[in-house]
Amino acid sequence: MPGLDLDRLLTPPDPDILCVVCNLVLRDPVSNTCQHTYCLTCIRKRLTAESTRFCPVCGEGLIVPLNAVPATVKEKLGDVEMYCQLGCKEGVRLKEQDEHVQRYCRKAIVECGYRSRGCLVKIRRKNLQAHLEKCLYRQVFCEACRYKTLYVNLHNHQARAKCMQTFLKQQYIRSVRKTHADVMSHLMSVRLDSLTLDQQQRNTVNQHRGVTPKGDRRIYST
Repeated sequence: MPGLDLDRLLTPPDPDILCVVCNLVLRDPVSNTCQHTYCLTCIRKRLTAESTRFCPVCGEGLIVPLNAVPATVKEKLGDVEMYCQLGCKEGVRLKEQDEHVQRYCRKAIVECGYRSRGCLVKIRRKNLQAHLEKCLYRQVFCEACRYKTLYVNLHNHQARAKCMQTFLKQQYIRSVRKTHADVMSHLMSVRLDSLTLDQQQRNTVNQHRGVTPKGDRRIYST
């Protein structure tokens, strides 16, 4: 592959880190005895034929094997700041690109955290948390008996232990009892309200008749 695209750079490049063949940022850099540096892929093409086995800049013959680039070029290359290779728009130094992808990049494809339990899903890091919350291999508690198991095994557990049948039966019984208690409470309330209303109506009638609450008839003077 040719060098790294210049559009990924956050700042203008130092000429020392550019391949003299493709004019891009050096990828797998090597150098010749003339000290010119190249991408390994770019210069390898020139080694295949005798007629092209020379430096494209100065014409000096290419030696095989080619040399490693000087330490100063390696240092400059490692420190150059570039956008993440996966396009997450984070600026990262070239020597830290691999670590960024492996540990931080939100666009990197990662394995599910429950792979050891059997999940084979691979997903972008930015979507991993949402997947873990619904993963078939997450641990859950049976709502019937509180047994801890994997979600993918929950149905088999409930079918084998028959705990869900017992749980639903108990819920039904509790529901029926509560409904009965609510109905009886309501009937009692209605009866009390009826008695209170009846008494109020009796008192109103008695007042019109001039009868006191004790049953004595009022005597009005004229």
